[in-house]
Amino acid sequence: MRRLAPLLLGLSAVACNAVVGWGDLTRVRASAEGEEDGGDEEPTDPQKPDAAPKDDAGGPRCDPNKPFGAPVPLAGMSTSVHETGAALTGDELEIFFQRTSGLDGGTILRATRTSIDVDFDPPQEVTELGTSGLLYSPSVTADGLSLFYAQLDPQKGFRIMNATRTTRGRQFDRILDVARIAAGAEDTFPFVTGDGRALFFTRDIAAKRGRIFRAERDDLGEYVQPKQVDELASSAAEESVAVTADGLRVFFGSSRAGGLGEMDIWTARRDKDTDAWSNIELVPNVNTAETDWPHWVSPDGCRLYLSSVGAQPGDIKIATRPR
Repeated sequence: MRRLAPLLLGLSAVACNAVVGWGDLTRVRASAEGEEDGGDEEPTDPQKPDAAPKDDAGGPRCDPNKPFGAPVPLAGMSTSVHETGAALTGDELEIFFQRTSGLDGGTILRATRTSIDVDFDPPQEVTELGTSGLLYSPSVTADGLSLFYAQLDPQKGFRIMNATRTTRGRQFDRILDVARIAAGAEDTFPFVTGDGRALFFTRDIAAKRGRIFRAERDDLGEYVQPKQVDELASSAAEESVAVTADGLRVFFGSSRAGGLGEMDIWTARRDKDTDAWSNIELVPNVNTAETDWPHWVSPDGCRLYLSSVGAQPGDIKIATRPR
């Protein structure tokens, strides 16, 4: 949100001149039952919850009280261009991410795997979203049926979109605006909670600073009454969030003082999901001298998916807590 090139290389939002309203919202509708679309995978039961992976003995894969280790590139996802914005299903068997080539090449890709302990298969572009080259920063519900992403309208700027499908393995359809952009607004970095109840996003406000907002889903499936998450704001900029499955810890990017680079990953916690977050801290071991963004946290809290963007091509990385 400070200059155009990093925006399109990693989705740092275009600046605007004033605080604006949320604007009209469009209902997020489910796909019609039984629609066929040429998916080539076995569909999964959308009613079956995706459980967090366990170790071979059925226990947790890490000690949740220990810090994350140093991030390593996610195998099979790194190329000579930028990969950022990793979003996974609750079982960690399907990943969506952004690949950016040059200044205007945002594309969303998807890959699957059969187990958390093996690499993802080669990724493929999610072509049914259309507008290839103008799509950024995906986020997906735990069941994999509702995908959110930012789309760049060359005339109006960024807007948040939603695409749904009836089962995993099928194509997405019912592609709709979630937030119609008001004059000058730029809404980017969507993050939907695993259950779909809350949608976080980054909005550029005055003085070219990003702020984190949250909207709740109502009984009609619309995301309404967005509010700025004031307790995460600083005199600098904030963008890109990842919230744990229990809603009690948030990871977010911020350029506030005390970090290591242009933007770093910070964290805050709370006792219940109606509380404000507090105890903001820099996340140890995961930051670089460049721009670092959090994107997704595994349901068991053991793995943080993130990206680092700078002079060299950005990579999707994974930081893991030890046992």
